[in-house]
Formats: sequence, C-alpha cells, structure tokens
Amino acid sequence: MDDRVSAIWEEFNHLEVEHRMFRFATTQRGLQANLVAKLGDLYERSVALKLEVVRSNDEDSANALLCLASVVDAFRSEILMWLALRDEDAHLAWENLLRARDLTRVALQAHLKGKSFESDFERLQMIEHLVFPPQRYTSLGLVAKGSKCSICAGEYGECGHVSGRAYMGELCGRTLTDIEIREISFVFDPANKHARITAISDGGVMRDTLTGKPSSSEESTPRTGTGDSS
Repeated sequence: MDDRVSAIWEEFNHLEVEHRMFRFATTQRGLQANLVAKLGDLYERSVALKLEVVRSNDEDSANALLCLASVVDAFRSEILMWLALRDEDAHLAWENLLRARDLTRVALQAHLKGKSFESDFERLQMIEHLVFPPQRYTSLGLVAKGSKCSICAGEYGECGHVSGRAYMGELCGRTLTDIEIREISFVFDPANKHARITAISDGGVMRDTLTGKPSSSEESTPRTGTGDSS
C-alpha cells in the first residue's frame, strides 16, 4: 500500500478517537461543529489522494481510500444528525442518519480495513430504532428486463464485475433498465428507507411522522422519492 495512504489512515485513527468521544446528543455543540470541520477536511484530502493512486493503477490503495472516505463522511454525517436534532430539524437528522448508515456499508464492502466498522453500522441501526419513531415506507414491485454495470456500463452479468465489490476505488452496482412497475406497496422494512411516508392522517389532522406536528396539506406533500398516506 502507498505510504501516503498509510499516513492518512493513521491521521484518521486519531480523529476516530475524537469521534467516539463526541458522538452523543449531550456533547457540546462547539466540539461537534469543530469535529465536523476536521472530518470534512480529511474527506476532501482522502478523495484527492484516491485520484492520485488511481492514476498510478494502485487498486489496493484506491480501495482503501474509498473505504476511508466513506467512513469519514459517515462519521461526519452522524455528528450532523445530532446537530440537526439540536435544531429540531428531524427530517435533516433522519437523512443524515441514513447517509451515515449507507456510507458505513460502503466502507464495509470497499476494503478489508472496513471490517473494523461493523459495530458502527450496528450502532446506527440502534439509533434509528431508539431515537426516531417507527416509520412507514413505500416499495415498488417491478420487473427489469436488463441491467447495466456501474463500472464499465456493460450488460451486468456479462462483464465480470460483481455488484458490491470495489474496483479501483469505485463500488460496483447494478443499474436496472427497461423497467415495468407492477405495484406500489406500503411496508415497514424496505430496502430504500428514503422512500418514507412523511405524514399520516390522525382523526382528520395530518401529522408529521417524525415529529407528530400537525401539518398543512402543502407541508404533507411527500418529498421526491417518498410516499404519502391519508
């Protein structure tokens, strides 16, 4: 592995200790804001270094930096979640929680170094259930006649790349094509928790599903990618 990659990981190790000290609702705002700035700087530098090692065709270093950038941004998103809750912005807090969870999953997949963050992923799942009320979601039932590889843009299954594996600093995924939507269901545990119902009817009053606050018909309109229920 490139010496510069080892050095930036060592720098992260010190910030990780700080993150584990300050990732709580009771931590002073200024300490959390300062940590967000430090993590943001480390994220930018890890992304820039990844571009350099990719040009050197160093796949192990590139994947290690994908792992690093993902977990750094995940830590940053978790702290932003706590700050948003302080500001009573439950929706922003929710989105930051999901972002932290999704990025931690990428770190787990990107490189062997990511295995040490399994407990962080489990912790974020616990936060979802202990800090936020149960949510309801929409889920699409569909048929896809084809799919493309995100790495090479070839037909997935014929190119040799595997979804969920890292290749030269990028995680492979499948992009579905020629989709036919068959149904929309209301579910409690979807694959995509961004497709969330944002308001429900309670005796004729529309209430925000995160805060319980009564909302107007305009406010209860679902955001892009979410569903609504009456």
